[in-house]
Amino acid sequence: MNMGCPFVPQVRKGRGAGMLVRSDVISEISRHVQSMTDMIFSIKMRLGVEKPTDWRDIIGIINDMPLSHLTIHPRTASQQYAGELHTDEFNRLLEQSTNPVIFNGDIESPSQIDAIRESHSELNGIMLGRGLLKRPSVIAEWYQQREWTHAERVSHLLDLHEAIFEHYSKTLTGGDAQILSKIKPLWEYLGTEFERKAIKKIIKANSISGYRIAVMQLA
Repeated sequence: MNMGCPFVPQVRKGRGAGMLVRSDVISEISRHVQSMTDMIFSIKMRLGVEKPTDWRDIIGIINDMPLSHLTIHPRTASQQYAGELHTDEFNRLLEQSTNPVIFNGDIESPSQIDAIRESHSELNGIMLGRGLLKRPSVIAEWYQQREWTHAERVSHLLDLHEAIFEHYSKTLTGGDAQILSKIKPLWEYLGTEFERKAIKKIIKANSISGYRIAVMQLA
């Protein structure tokens, strides 16, 4: 169950992270979860909407749910994806949760995975989101226990891009415009390994051929 999405129009309607201040809705959900014993549920959430302490008012309700895990991004919805992580509040929530907790947020390197594991041995797991898009090799690097070179990371990233591009080319039927509108937003994350000037050429491409040429120049 998604109680972590910070997209403002959804939050204003009480959806996504907006649910965090709607204890009545969460209580109703809890009753259904407890009655549906043939299903497995989990929750991904933030600490609050405006305040990182909002979770305190609902943790009791969440604890009543038999969840497989509770994933926490230790920011508020109003922070979106920027600003400090509220680690003190996260630690407090971790202590109070009766469900297994997974950490999520600002993990972009294998060393950061190790740091979280070392400082929070009681965690049930770690989730990567945007960090995995910025550095698709990070999980492989962690398993190998070594930081890949820039050349290795770029090669892995471009292989991933190629697979996604081929999938879009085969499944989308709206021509160049539709494919480009789907693939270009990925460079907001994939582009962090390259000079901004090179990424701008990719974003400005208005045909598949122009796009392919711009991407090839990254290799």
